Amino acid sequence: MSTKKRFSISMMAVCLSFSLAACSSQTSGDKPSANPVSSVSESSAKNVGSQSSEASISSDVSSLSTDDTNEPEDYLDECSYSSDNSVCLKITRDQSDADKDVAIVIDGDKEIPVDIATGIYGAYIEKSDCDGDGEDEYLIAECEGTGSGCSQYGLCIVDKEGEDYTLTRYDSSFFSDILARRISTQYDKDLNWADILIDGKEDHYVYSVSLNGLNRSGEDSGEFSGFVWSDIIDIKFLDGKVWLAAPAGVVFSDNNVPDYDLGLNITAPITINRDKTVTVGDIRPYEARTSIGYELDPSSEKESRINTVTCDINRDGIEDAILVTYITDKDFDGNFTESTFRNGAFGHVKIIEGTEDTKNDTTLFESMIPSWMKEYALAHTGNCQVFLSTVDGKDYVVYTSLYDGQGDSDYEYEVFFLKDGYLFQADHAEIEFKTEKKPDLKTFFDGLYKWINDDSVLLMATDIDLDLGVYFSRGETIANPDVYYSQKK
Repeated sequence: MSTKKRFSISMMAVCLSFSLAACSSQTSGDKPSANPVSSVSESSAKNVGSQSSEASISSDVSSLSTDDTNEPEDYLDECSYSSDNSVCLKITRDQSDADKDVAIVIDGDKEIPVDIATGIYGAYIEKSDCDGDGEDEYLIAECEGTGSGCSQYGLCIVDKEGEDYTLTRYDSSFFSDILARRISTQYDKDLNWADILIDGKEDHYVYSVSLNGLNRSGEDSGEFSGFVWSDIIDIKFLDGKVWLAAPAGVVFSDNNVPDYDLGLNITAPITINRDKTVTVGDIRPYEARTSIGYELDPSSEKESRINTVTCDINRDGIEDAILVTYITDKDFDGNFTESTFRNGAFGHVKIIEGTEDTKNDTTLFESMIPSWMKEYALAHTGNCQVFLSTVDGKDYVVYTSLYDGQGDSDYEYEVFFLKDGYLFQADHAEIEFKTEKKPDLKTFFDGLYKWINDDSVLLMATDIDLDLGVYFSRGETIANPDVYYSQKK
């Protein structure tokens, strides 16, 4: 549900006068239209939601289980700062009501009280021109409620209109309803396998996951009933964008408590429009931890490392590793060449997120479970390309698939980074066409080349249609992505 609230401020000493209005819930599409305004009470408006920002803070304890409750002095009068430290959100005790917390946006000499939910996990704040009108808005991710293993965030937009400030709120149910409407499932009982369809289109995005081994403690929890997206709804502020993030809970017929052990998470960018409506963009499923896709035959095969490149793909300040491997004969002597690859012709690119332990022992990377993995091959269906690029001081992995076969072509690229068990799609483009009627691909490659610079590293590229067929960076020999893509433009 979305609501709007209007209030006024004065410098430092703030006199607050609310005139409150609620917008009706949005039920069609991801971009709500402007809604008729109806009057609601201040207390009911507080509970229907808000929009978000990115700095953590502790706050309201009223809706928490006892094991999560902090003492008041643990969170009161603390500030949650925006990513550039220019704005903070302060939680303090209401002077006239000892049982009520007050949230205040502090921006220089301005103090702006905001009626938001703070929750035990705290609210986040950012300041930016999120709607492109030339004026900055305050974005707040409010913590509406928490429980055992779950939390629900909504998004609040605080915008100045004349001498007043208007708060537009989208609560967590607004976003969970969008996910429920746009994500559907096809289930294969015999295989215990679920296909996730986005926006009801099989050709848009199908993500297949095995549900084997999810029943708790080996007990039979009945048949698969579906996924739920409502227990944990998060709002994140990353890369100058607002993101919706949520894990998939799996529900079985004999147990209505969602199981989150699958590790399937989704993200989607949130666009804020000039009229303060919001649009939820492409939904991207992602398994937070992945097992090896190919099971080796130890009697004849082993996985050999071609290269390791370090980066900070999850923005936590700890070095991560990208491993490029090759499936070889068990007696492989380690003397890798492109001709050696042609004899076996497949391997993996793996992202391994670093830990405090890997700071001191980088050999641990090879034994850790990858957070993202792509299998590649010289065979036509296994052709793909992966490169690492740093743009504006931030690391991104770029995956491409430029497929031409049997008269059909499908060119796609995806730019992403990882954070907190989620994959965030910074950029994406796809174009399908008949090979014999190749369109002008300038727009596609112009978009891709925004992510290629002099320091970009081509990790791997396979393409059976080219004479060489395979490209790698190894050790001191760094291949730039342009070496490959310039042949495809």
